Amino acid sequence: MRVFIEALKNGDEKTLRSALKTCERFRTQDKEILVDPSDMLQALKPFMPAESTTESHYESLNIIFFPPKHYLKLNLSDDHIVSMVMEEQHASSQRYRMDFAYDGTAYLGFQRQSKTSNTIQKTIESVLDHFASDPVLIQASGRTDKGVHALSQTAHFDADIKLEPARLVSLMNEMLPNDILIKDLHTVPPVFHARFDVLQKTYQYRICHIKDSFEHHHTHYTKPLEISVLKKILEPLIGTHDFQSFSKYDAEKNTVRTIKNIKINQEKTTTYIEITADGFLRYMMRIIIGNALNDYFYGTQLVKQALDTPDKNAIKHVAPANGLYLKQIAY
Repeated sequence: MRVFIEALKNGDEKTLRSALKTCERFRTQDKEILVDPSDMLQALKPFMPAESTTESHYESLNIIFFPPKHYLKLNLSDDHIVSMVMEEQHASSQRYRMDFAYDGTAYLGFQRQSKTSNTIQKTIESVLDHFASDPVLIQASGRTDKGVHALSQTAHFDADIKLEPARLVSLMNEMLPNDILIKDLHTVPPVFHARFDVLQKTYQYRICHIKDSFEHHHTHYTKPLEISVLKKILEPLIGTHDFQSFSKYDAEKNTVRTIKNIKINQEKTTTYIEITADGFLRYMMRIIIGNALNDYFYGTQLVKQALDTPDKNAIKHVAPANGLYLKQIAY
């Protein structure tokens, strides 16, 4: 990484060409996709030698700023460049990152819909429109379905807003319904993308073992569970697998995902299941929980069968949405 930056500063084309051999794609500020190292080098030449190139590490993203208004994002693997994206900062708008939480009970899911305004996205956008010069569209890390909650969701948006971020958060929280909370909001480089830059997500599923009318919308009820038995059912999911059998729809072209960790713990009368993965297919988390509970209570082997023989038509038990929470996103 450091060698690449120094080569940019010094206009060292030989070193840059060597570094770019590992790069699979480069999206330029004109939205052109380049795959040949020679073409990538040609696109970088206008910025060389970079007189005052500054480097910014936005969490795990490597972002290089070319004054006065260009940003280059590097996606690395073992310090080798895998892909690059360049964006130009427009004077009329600024990119913001927003972290927020919500209770999904009263909404028809997160994503904006044409026939209703009762979604998380539309509710937040309607509030932001009061402060921006143009209508605001937010891009989240992913959508959650009707009844699903978020302890921490992330989105980005571009807007011309004159308020300081802290003041904007305060005013938004006054205007939003009490089941949506803006936790943090700050400016980020225009190359940050809430969806495409996600490294991993953690979902939590809550199962209550006593019937509680006040927790009906926030946990799924079952008879008591023995953690050791449930762990034995779920642990084979850890690793890289084809999760086609755990998706309700077959719209995804690539159904291979990597589950990095599964945690199960109990507090009083509630069991918490947390799964961390590099990505989740539609309904994947709820089908994992639903099939695992079926295996637990009825002695089936649906989880094992789904792993051994990926099939879009496999038996799927979808756990209720009310117990599911998007817990954490890493960038």
